[in-house]
Amino acid sequence: MKSYDNLAGMLVDNKDEWDMAEKIWLASPHMSDEGYEMQYVQEAFDTNWIAPLGTNVNEFEKELAAKVGAPYAAALTSGTGAIHLALKAAGVGEGDIVLCPTLTFSATANPIIYVNATPVFIDSDFTTWNMDPKALEAAFEKYGKKIKAVLVVHLYGLSADMDTIMAICDKYQVPVIEDAAESLGTYYKGKHTGTLVIMGSSRSMGTRSSPPPEVVCLFPEMKRRSRRSDSGLHSPEIKQDITSIVNWDSTIV
Repeated sequence: MKSYDNLAGMLVDNKDEWDMAEKIWLASPHMSDEGYEMQYVQEAFDTNWIAPLGTNVNEFEKELAAKVGAPYAAALTSGTGAIHLALKAAGVGEGDIVLCPTLTFSATANPIIYVNATPVFIDSDFTTWNMDPKALEAAFEKYGKKIKAVLVVHLYGLSADMDTIMAICDKYQVPVIEDAAESLGTYYKGKHTGTLVIMGSSRSMGTRSSPPPEVVCLFPEMKRRSRRSDSGLHSPEIKQDITSIVNWDSTIV
């Protein structure tokens, strides 16, 4: 606790030196110099291909998967929806507990409620700002077999201590879901965040690192299941009876 007090004292002592006029943007919007964005929007109107899928979405999925070294990528309608689908794919449901970090956006925890599970918040590690492995271990000791999944967030481009976290989760045989919304392009020991476990998500928002409006959910072994959503994002390669599509999108709660 003493180190935290010292840090707080340093911040107060140096407050007069801060340049309050200079802002550090979380994620400043950027459009291509070539104007590709307007070209693609116009192309969608010209071809009358507005929904549900098309060449731009398919190519976006392929290019992003190739960029981060993932076997598959599935574009969804929101980051919340991506986590919602990941929880469904992991079999999380009523009565289950999902461990997630204290320092994150509310959309990390909201889908846990959508599947009628209970979020338990794990404190942050001082070094990474992300989930503290020691607190994670303590939560497993307290809640035991009620824990159905661990939702790890890589915050502000900083990777969580994945080796330690994965070792703990392997010990208790609990799956890990990565929320890589704010860490697209971040490496952890030579691998992109969002590809370190069986399920990961790279959400796109105005304040996120990945390009809007697409939201990507990386499921190396579960892309086909994740595409069966009420938004019509079912696999274009497989003809499905519309009545069999599962309402997994976050708009259905």
